[in-house]
Amino acid sequence: MATRQSNFELKVGIVGLIGLLILFIIVFSIGGFWFNPGYTLTVRFGSASGIDVGAPVHVAGVTSGEVRAIDVSFDKGKTVVDLLIWLKKGILVPDNSIAEIKTLGLLGEKYLDVLPGQDAQEFLQEGEFLIGQDPVSMDNLISKGHELAVELDASAETLHAILKKVESGEGTVGKLLMNDKLYYDIEGLVADLKAHPWKLLHREREKDKKTSGEKRGRR
Repeated sequence: MATRQSNFELKVGIVGLIGLLILFIIVFSIGGFWFNPGYTLTVRFGSASGIDVGAPVHVAGVTSGEVRAIDVSFDKGKTVVDLLIWLKKGILVPDNSIAEIKTLGLLGEKYLDVLPGQDAQEFLQEGEFLIGQDPVSMDNLISKGHELAVELDASAETLHAILKKVESGEGTVGKLLMNDKLYYDIEGLVADLKAHPWKLLHREREKDKKTSGEKRGRR
């Protein structure tokens, strides 16, 4: 009786061990530790801009890996953020590539985008560094937009003041545009010259005679 009980417990133990082994294989397969061979690189930024572990990594626009770890440290007097990324086997990253943190849509998830460099001579190997381009802060964009709006508002007020002076006939431009007498005088002058174009020639001759007389007087 005791032997049967021991055999039963042994069988239950073996079944449980097999179940744990299968679960262990499934978990690690999903995590990509066994069946997805690849390599890791470190991408350094001044700011991570909200990217998290597990964020996708795109190479040339194709999902090619993920962010495995994020480390914040202090180097040469400034804070740096190192992203440990994992890439699938066969994905080659030229050493002159550009890495940026981007957002899917306006409010979508963050991802790392790697734009491969052109005419590369070497490719990054396991554990090597790639310097990323720091993302533009949304707060800075909002601040710049506010400053631009203030400048445009001030320019609009100045333009409005100038137009108001022009409408009231102030200044040279205002007099030219708003003085009816000046307008009619110019219109009459143009009409007179059209009717008597010889007056222009007569004035040119008088001008030439006057210039010649001044030259003789100087001699």
